[in-house]
Parts: sequence; structure tokens; C-alpha cells
Amino acid sequence: MQASASLARLLAVSIVVTAAVLALAGSAMAAGANGTYTETLLSNELDTTRWAFVSKRVSAFSRPGDRGAKLRTLTRSTPDKTSELVLTLRERVYSDGTVWTEVRLPMRLQRTGWVRRARLDKYRVVHSRIEIDRAQRTVKLFKREQQVWSAQVAVGSSGHETPAGSFYVRNRLASTDADGRFGPYAIGLSAYASTPTDWPNHRTVGIHGTDRPKTIPGATSDPCINVTNEKIRELFRLAPPGTPVKIL
Repeated sequence: MQASASLARLLAVSIVVTAAVLALAGSAMAAGANGTYTETLLSNELDTTRWAFVSKRVSAFSRPGDRGAKLRTLTRSTPDKTSELVLTLRERVYSDGTVWTEVRLPMRLQRTGWVRRARLDKYRVVHSRIEIDRAQRTVKLFKREQQVWSAQVAVGSSGHETPAGSFYVRNRLASTDADGRFGPYAIGLSAYASTPTDWPNHRTVGIHGTDRPKTIPGATSDPCINVTNEKIRELFRLAPPGTPVKIL
């Protein structure tokens, strides 16, 4: 009896250790609603991040396999009429042949959800990330974890707060009026504000230039992140689609 108990304990320890080793390797076998699956880490959101265009209309769920709550539906276009894309976090390949990808969703409350892999285009890779510190009124860009760019910013004031969380560059737009309120360029994020932003027709939070440079650094009634026109020109060249954005 004691030998059996010892063997059971040994097997339990062996299973835990094996699972830990597999997880550290970036890919692990586990059991899920659709059977066993292999899970692969796609992004660390530091020096390696993968993203993909949405190639077909797809619903995002809180769990893979259409079994969780439906969070939202993604189409091929954003409200700005640019190609929709998502930052990809993990991929699960199930024993029944289905493949699901966990993605960051463009919506309020910085949700993540699971979508069918077949409805996304190929994975693309970026090695940069953006960090915005609302308290310090700064934005920094890192490439392969080396800071290569920084600027002062204006963020949303009390009652018009710039949301905190983990987001990504959703689109990049050139302005038709380089001297207007957006400056020459605007970088749309997956973040949404709880109050209206300067973004036309919806509450997207973005990083853009300004026709009021004296408000930088500072706070305004716009929840977007404002930088000078000189700085948005620089950032536009450095921040490709899919770049992860951390707002502190």
C-alpha cells in the first residue's frame, strides 16, 4: 500500500514537472473541449510580436471552440475603412484538426478572445513596442528592447481619461490637412475611450499630431495621445502595424 502511494506521488510530481518544462519551451500538450491540443506562444509583446489581417468575417469568443461567450464580430475593415488586423497571442492546434488563435480585440476593456485561425491571414512579425506613461507625459519606442525614440505627450484630462492597458497599432493614417488638429499623421490604436475622442465618428484612441503644440506636455479634453507634428512624423516611420502599445 505504501509503495502504491509513493508511486502515485511520484507520478503526480512527474506530470507537474513535465508540464512546466513544456510550458517553458513555448509549446505544450493539454486537454480541451475539442480534445487534446498543442499550444504555441506567438507573442511576448516585448521584442517579438505577431499579428495578422482579418481575411474573413469572424466571431471572437471568450474560450476556443465556440463554447465561450461571444465577445464581438470582426470584419475585414475597420471603421476608418482600413484593413482590420489583430495582435495574436497564442495558437492552439486541436487533435480534431481545428486551430484557434487568441488575439487582442479592438474594443473597450482591453479584452482578448479566441478566433478561428482559418479566418486570419498569415502571421507577420514586429520587433518594436511603444510605452506611454500618462503620469510622466512621455511616450517611448523600443526596438528589440532598446529604446530608440521618445517624446513628450498630452493625454486625456480628468473625466476624459486616456485608457490604461495593453493595446496595439491598428491602423496608420495620413491627414489631408497637415496643419489641422491631427497634424500630418494619426496612428490608430485598438483602444477605445469611455468618452468621445477627436477621432471622427467613434471613440478610437490614437496617437496623432496637433495644431496646439503648447498643450504638450499636459492634459486636454481629448483622450487621444497628442505629440508634436515633428514627433508624429518620426513615430509614423518607426511604428508599423501590429506594434504592441502599453499605456501606464
